[in-house]
Amino acid sequence: MTLLGIATWTRAGNYASAETLWEDALTKNPNAWAAHSNLGAALLQAGRLDGAIEHCEQALRIKPDIAETHYTLGQALFAQGKVQEAVAHWEQTIQIKPDYVEAYNNLGNVLLSAGRVDDAIKQYQEAVRLSPEYS
Repeated sequence: MTLLGIATWTRAGNYASAETLWEDALTKNPNAWAAHSNLGAALLQAGRLDGAIEHCEQALRIKPDIAETHYTLGQALFAQGKVQEAVAHWEQTIQIKPDYVEAYNNLGNVLLSAGRVDDAIKQYQEAVRLSPEYS
């Protein structure tokens, strides 16, 4: 019984955070696109942008049609000031998943900051059309 308790306690460390959970999954299966994608999101949330970008890109090499990963990669790139690259991934997000409200909103924000007010309004209108409470 003691051995089971020790094994459980040792294994529980792998679940201390989202990062450790997905890192553990990747040690077991380095080609798990979902683990790369989820680790990328966790790293973005922790402010570890280089790692977030690396894992999102790896996930997309394995499975290129993951809207959520394109969105997360866009967020990380934008945070690094790589606006055009971010826009490309948010556009890809919308191409894969046309009802991804947050991507429309982010595109609207970028277009507005670039002085393209009419284009920004179109993005915001689409976001609100898809999710009226989003306004």
